[in-house]
Amino acid sequence: MTILDTDILVAHLRRRKEAAIALAAVEDPKFSSITRFELYRGIAGQDDELAKAIMVDRLLKKFAELPLDPRVCLFSARVYESLREDGQEVGLADAVIAGTGLAHRETVVSRNAKHFKRVEGLRWRSW
Repeated sequence: MTILDTDILVAHLRRRKEAAIALAAVEDPKFSSITRFELYRGIAGQDDELAKAIMVDRLLKKFAELPLDPRVCLFSARVYESLREDGQEVGLADAVIAGTGLAHRETVVSRNAKHFKRVEGLRWRSW
């Protein structure tokens, strides 16, 4: 029961072997809808945008998507504001991924320790 951060999916799309190995070891992988946005944002406007969007969609079909429902939005807002108040701002996308993890009581898999280790109550691990 795991939420995949965008970083592991980007690495997999770039054919990084360690990402493929890490993904194979994840039990019941899911992703936040904000990750779909981040992946699309990364390819937007490129000459081969359509081909890359197809690759992104094929990859994401393998995992369950956790939408930005009201509960996730509330948890995400709490994460964002709590870190901001402590002077430790985090990007909106990472706040939403952390909020998704908290709302669903799932572990986030990411190499972004700098952001996720600061979120109180969030279970996360590096890949």
